[in-house]
Amino acid sequence: MTMRSIGLVATVMLTAAACDLPPKNLGNETEGSGSDTAGGSGGGTDTGGGSGGGGNECQPGDSKMVDCNNCGCLDGYWACTEIGCDGGDGGPAECEDGATQVDECNTCECYEGHWGCTKIDCVDPVLEVCEGPKDPLFVQGAMIVDDTLEVAVSYGGGCEPHVLGGCWSGLFAESDPVQIWAFVSHESNDDPCEAELSDTVTLDLSSVRAAYESGYQTTTGEIVIHLDGWADALVYSW
Repeated sequence: MTMRSIGLVATVMLTAAACDLPPKNLGNETEGSGSDTAGGSGGGTDTGGGSGGGGNECQPGDSKMVDCNNCGCLDGYWACTEIGCDGGDGGPAECEDGATQVDECNTCECYEGHWGCTKIDCVDPVLEVCEGPKDPLFVQGAMIVDDTLEVAVSYGGGCEPHVLGGCWSGLFAESDPVQIWAFVSHESNDDPCEAELSDTVTLDLSSVRAAYESGYQTTTGEIVIHLDGWADALVYSW
């Protein structure tokens, strides 16, 4: 049986709006106060895929059997079906051969009616200094949980993988406490479909914390985060 390799999509990117208070520029940040234009660079996780732990396990096009399960190589990682090997036919078909789907940062492909998925540990994208794509989305909720910013979003799509991430300008507005502006980046990959999709992106705030601690020479702090599309200010303290 011939296996098709498919790519994993895993990028996450963000940007921040300029503030009306004098900013503090604390190293490793972009010049100016940020931009709302698409582009720039940044990493993250998302609905589209990703990569994680260890080196590649296989080469594109490789295939093998594990007991009665089929395995194919998806972007360097084995993806195997998980059917019971009791002499049966594996139960009713779950999917059409060749179909693909994304499960968090893992990619799945249909082999002989059953899903085979990579098993990569998914890592939260970092809220980082970047300028990201701003395809339409709606922020449905946001909260600070420990050292992460959890944002619930919705958007139109259904035919292409979507990439979500987070970004800020790298500038602290001088106030007490200091403030930053951020937004959820969204790359729709020109998805022509219009089904209403919901997702939650969890953004690691460790890089923002590190920039604050380095710039202000302290190990404790408080930052007010203004998230584009969300009316309430979010207070991040440690």
